[in-house]
Amino acid sequence: MRYVLLAAALAAPATGSAQRLSVAVLPERPLIERSNCCQLVNFDFELRTAGADTLDLVGIHVTALDAGGRVLALKHVGLNGMVPSIRTVAQTKVVPGRPTTVFNPFYSWDKRDRFASLRFRFELRGRAGVVEDSVTVSPTYYQTKTDLVLPLQGWILVHDGHDYYSHHRRMDMAVLRQIGLAKAQFNRYAYDFSIVDPEGRLNRTGGKTNADWYGYGAEVVAPGAGVVKVAVNDAKEHVLPDDAKFDGEAALKQPDTIAGNHVVIDHGNGECSFLAHLQKGSVTVAVGEKVRRGQPIGKMGLSGDSNWLPHVHYQLMSSCAYQEAEGLPSYFSGFARAGAKTGDHERRGQIDTGDIVVVRP
Repeated sequence: MRYVLLAAALAAPATGSAQRLSVAVLPERPLIERSNCCQLVNFDFELRTAGADTLDLVGIHVTALDAGGRVLALKHVGLNGMVPSIRTVAQTKVVPGRPTTVFNPFYSWDKRDRFASLRFRFELRGRAGVVEDSVTVSPTYYQTKTDLVLPLQGWILVHDGHDYYSHHRRMDMAVLRQIGLAKAQFNRYAYDFSIVDPEGRLNRTGGKTNADWYGYGAEVVAPGAGVVKVAVNDAKEHVLPDDAKFDGEAALKQPDTIAGNHVVIDHGNGECSFLAHLQKGSVTVAVGEKVRRGQPIGKMGLSGDSNWLPHVHYQLMSSCAYQEAEGLPSYFSGFARAGAKTGDHERRGQIDTGDIVVVRP
């Protein structure tokens, strides 16, 4: 399937005003991530208007079509009902001359749906009337090329993944471009992995010290084989309880400090692994070194913007330079879901926010 962007359907208001609307898809070529239940279409929209008025987004309508153009499903959010469903959309004001990010509200589809394309129609209103634009997207399923394992062992909590509600999914590309942080959404399929005990507890006695957290100092391994492209080992380590606040304003001037101690591995196939918030002094690999899947590379720490929660941030990217990279779906082998039968390990399974999985040594 190929990505299709309809010719701009710029509908002028009834009064003949010059108000215009355009809609772009981010990323330009969206991907499908498959879970046990669903097809997840993780992309966003950027709306722009040319004219004098600020426009109010009042409706998003999507039509799912099969390869022959037959309608399979119709979904919408809008002004229907006593409490309009459009209220579930975070940003509904489109200001002239300023790009507005709208996160796709139709992010999950049944795994049995055989859609080839999704046709979106955006409806906005201003003082002069209604303005509309349409865009058709043909997302493609992404099969991870690298044979990946999780970077930790034991009982692993996906504290934050990349589901619709995750902070990783809430990166506003218009803002990131404006501050020069990134050209693409490198966080789109990211995870924050923590260690818990079998009862789901993150720490032993309240987490007031670094060592009280089950994950602090846990061994971190390479998710896949490759060559180390970046290895940072001397970033500041936060010390609980007093030194846990990350200086976000300073980080905008030095974006690399956000990751703290981190390692980037080039898998040699257009995919790169990025592992962040490692313990200061724990990184055991160097730039240019070849690593094997499962090889220890450092320890979980509390560096960068990890703040009060020891965790490992992991993402698979299309480039080893995160500023240029788009996030990619990643599927893992060798883990079992909490409650699974002994020996019931998954092969290239998908995980996301809230999942607890087990990796045995």
